[in-house]
Amino acid sequence: MHHISELQKDVRQVAKKVGQPTKVPTEEFGDFTRYRMEEEANRRILALSVMRTGLLSLFLVLAYLKSRGAAPETVVNGSGLVLAIFAPVLVVILAKADQQLTAATEILGAIAGYLFGKTIKGSGASEPANNKNLTP
Repeated sequence: MHHISELQKDVRQVAKKVGQPTKVPTEEFGDFTRYRMEEEANRRILALSVMRTGLLSLFLVLAYLKSRGAAPETVVNGSGLVLAIFAPVLVVILAKADQQLTAATEILGAIAGYLFGKTIKGSGASEPANNKNLTP
């Protein structure tokens, strides 16, 4: 019988604790909030830095190609290369969920594959045409 009375006391104490209101946010909670705000500010600074670097790189590539008098296809491929490098980096910085990251990366990969596949097909397609002209 002695064990049952102790168990009843424990149940009453737990019941009293359950009925208590939740705790007021402590200083630790404030520190975590401050940490999250600083993390978002750092993410924004990093994203802006990547955008500036990407735009500067794109400007330099386009200026170089213009000075060389490059063909329009070369300009498209050069700018596509710069964007295919910087866009996924920016997406990785800004994505908050894995689904966002996966979808954006797949789309950018498809664009990069199209641009570079077109370049390879363009150089390979001219060779068989020349070989047909050489055969009698």
